Amino acid sequence: PESVRREAARQGVFTATLDGQRVASTAEVLAEEQRLLTFARQGRGTQAPIAPSHRMKREWLSGEQQKAVRHILGSSDRVMLVRGVAGTGKTTLTQEVVEGIRAAGLPVAVLAQSA
Repeated sequence: PESVRREAARQGVFTATLDGQRVASTAEVLAEEQRLLTFARQGRGTQAPIAPSHRMKREWLSGEQQKAVRHILGSSDRVMLVRGVAGTGKTTLTQEVVEGIRAAGLPVAVLAQSA
Protein backbone atom coordinates (compact mmCIF):
# COMPACT_ATOMS: atom_id res chain seq x y z
CA PRO A 1 0.00 0.00 0.00
CA GLU A 2 2.76 2.50 0.74
CA SER A 3 4.35 2.12 -2.70
CA VAL A 4 0.91 2.65 -4.27
CA ARG A 5 0.45 5.82 -2.20
CA ARG A 6 3.88 7.12 -3.25
CA GLU A 7 3.22 6.41 -6.93
CA ALA A 8 -0.25 7.98 -6.76
CA ALA A 9 1.23 11.10 -5.18
CA ARG A 10 3.96 11.16 -7.84
CA GLN A 11 1.23 11.01 -10.52
CA GLY A 12 -0.62 13.93 -8.90
CA VAL A 13 -3.43 11.89 -7.37
CA PHE A 14 -4.85 13.23 -4.14
CA THR A 15 -7.63 12.02 -1.89
CA ALA A 16 -10.37 13.71 0.09
CA THR A 17 -13.48 12.74 2.00
CA LEU A 18 -16.80 13.90 0.52
CA ASP A 19 -20.09 13.06 2.19
CA GLY A 20 -18.30 10.48 4.32
CA GLN A 21 -16.80 8.71 1.32
CA ARG A 22 -13.12 8.64 0.40
CA VAL A 23 -12.51 9.83 -3.19
CA ALA A 24 -9.43 10.34 -5.36
CA SER A 25 -8.77 12.73 -8.22
CA THR A 26 -6.15 14.81 -9.98
CA ALA A 27 -5.88 18.52 -10.65
CA GLU A 28 -6.46 17.83 -14.35
CA VAL A 29 -9.71 15.95 -13.71
CA LEU A 30 -10.96 18.67 -11.37
CA ALA A 31 -10.12 21.33 -13.98
CA GLU A 32 -12.07 19.41 -16.64
CA GLU A 33 -15.05 19.05 -14.30
CA GLN A 34 -14.94 22.80 -13.67
CA ARG A 35 -14.95 23.48 -17.44
CA LEU A 36 -18.00 21.22 -17.82
CA LEU A 37 -19.80 22.99 -14.98
CA THR A 38 -18.99 26.37 -16.50
CA PHE A 39 -20.24 25.18 -19.90
CA ALA A 40 -23.52 24.01 -18.35
CA ARG A 41 -24.01 27.13 -16.21
CA GLN A 42 -23.30 29.51 -19.07
CA GLY A 43 -25.79 27.60 -21.22
CA ARG A 44 -28.78 28.13 -18.94
CA GLY A 45 -31.65 29.65 -20.90
CA THR A 46 -29.58 30.11 -24.06
CA GLN A 47 -31.12 27.52 -26.39
CA ALA A 48 -34.39 27.14 -28.22
CA PRO A 49 -36.40 24.24 -26.75
CA ILE A 50 -35.91 21.05 -28.74
CA ALA A 51 -39.48 19.78 -28.99
CA PRO A 52 -41.82 21.58 -26.58
CA SER A 53 -44.94 20.13 -28.22
CA HIS A 54 -43.67 16.52 -28.34
CA ARG A 55 -46.51 14.02 -28.15
CA MET A 56 -45.68 11.23 -25.73
CA LYS A 57 -45.49 7.86 -27.49
CA ARG A 58 -45.09 5.97 -24.22
CA GLU A 59 -48.22 7.22 -22.49
CA TRP A 60 -47.77 4.49 -19.90
CA LEU A 61 -44.72 6.30 -18.45
CA SER A 62 -45.27 7.39 -14.85
CA GLY A 63 -46.21 10.99 -14.14
CA GLU A 64 -42.68 11.73 -12.94
CA GLN A 65 -41.16 10.17 -16.08
CA GLN A 66 -43.47 12.17 -18.33
CA LYS A 67 -42.62 15.32 -16.39
CA ALA A 68 -38.89 14.65 -16.94
CA VAL A 69 -39.44 14.06 -20.68
CA ARG A 70 -41.41 17.30 -21.03
CA HIS A 71 -38.77 19.18 -19.05
CA ILE A 72 -35.91 17.96 -21.23
CA LEU A 73 -37.67 18.52 -24.56
CA GLY A 74 -39.04 21.90 -23.47
CA SER A 75 -35.96 23.27 -21.74
CA SER A 76 -33.96 26.22 -22.99
CA ASP A 77 -30.84 25.00 -21.17
CA ARG A 78 -27.84 23.65 -23.04
CA VAL A 79 -27.25 20.80 -20.56
CA MET A 80 -29.92 18.80 -18.75
CA LEU A 81 -29.54 16.08 -16.16
CA VAL A 82 -31.82 13.25 -15.16
CA ARG A 83 -31.07 11.79 -11.78
CA GLY A 84 -32.73 8.94 -9.96
CA VAL A 85 -32.01 5.76 -8.08
CA ALA A 86 -31.67 2.45 -9.87
CA GLY A 87 -34.92 1.07 -11.22
CA THR A 88 -36.84 4.36 -11.48
CA GLY A 89 -37.08 4.25 -15.28
CA LYS A 90 -34.36 6.66 -16.39
CA THR A 91 -33.39 4.48 -19.35
CA THR A 92 -37.02 4.12 -20.44
CA LEU A 93 -37.76 7.85 -20.29
CA THR A 94 -34.48 8.51 -22.10
CA GLN A 95 -35.73 6.40 -25.02
CA GLU A 96 -38.75 8.72 -25.29
CA VAL A 97 -36.49 11.78 -25.13
CA VAL A 98 -34.14 10.42 -27.80
CA GLU A 99 -37.08 9.79 -30.13
CA GLY A 100 -38.31 13.35 -29.54
CA ILE A 101 -34.88 14.81 -30.28
CA ARG A 102 -34.44 12.75 -33.43
CA ALA A 103 -37.97 13.64 -34.59
CA ALA A 104 -36.90 17.29 -34.30
CA GLY A 105 -34.07 16.46 -36.73
CA LEU A 106 -31.27 16.81 -34.20
CA PRO A 107 -28.42 14.46 -33.33
CA VAL A 108 -28.34 13.14 -29.77
CA ALA A 109 -25.69 11.86 -27.38
CA VAL A 110 -26.68 10.35 -24.05
CA LEU A 111 -24.09 10.06 -21.33
CA ALA A 112 -24.58 7.96 -18.22
CA GLN A 113 -22.43 7.90 -15.15
CA SER A 114 -22.03 4.55 -13.49
CA ALA A 115 -20.78 3.80 -10.03
